[in-house]
Amino acid sequence: TKLCSLFFRLGLYEKAEFYQEQALRLSTDAGHQAILAEALLYAGRLWAVRCQKRQAVDACERALAFWETSGQRGWYCAAQIELAWLAFEQGDRTGALAATALVIAEQEQTPLDFATEPLLMLWRCYLILNANQDERAPRLLATAYQQLQRQATTISDDELHQNFLTQVAHHQAIIQQFQTQKR
Repeated sequence: TKLCSLFFRLGLYEKAEFYQEQALRLSTDAGHQAILAEALLYAGRLWAVRCQKRQAVDACERALAFWETSGQRGWYCAAQIELAWLAFEQGDRTGALAATALVIAEQEQTPLDFATEPLLMLWRCYLILNANQDERAPRLLATAYQQLQRQATTISDDELHQNFLTQVAHHQAIIQQFQTQKR
């Protein structure tokens, strides 16, 4: 699933799909449910990119069902946000907000280390909250910005540090929106 994630982030969807299918097959053959759920989450993301929303929802719901019973809250919340984002993209702001609210409530009680792409998850939560004019949106954006800056300080190479902040679309969006909000 790591190679699937890498190629997905790079926008090389055919390669991502190849590794996602390999992860599905191997985890199914080995009976490894956690890897199967992770592969299903990536399958959902790939289906969404291809505008196959029903298949994307089905894959994410299957992943969510596993993570819900596994006790691995970071993965559960990642799957929940994927489903919220799919609802949001289909124009279901209310459904997206309800799913996001569950994650936000959990995040407020125990800060979560989202298992996959934490800043993307926070950015999507912010966008959903903001579109619904939810008062929690600015606070969540500030959290995302602080986490982004904290992660950036761990990168000692100047060029990599700068690329981390400016070459990842949702990192750039977090910074721009935070700076706009502060004005």
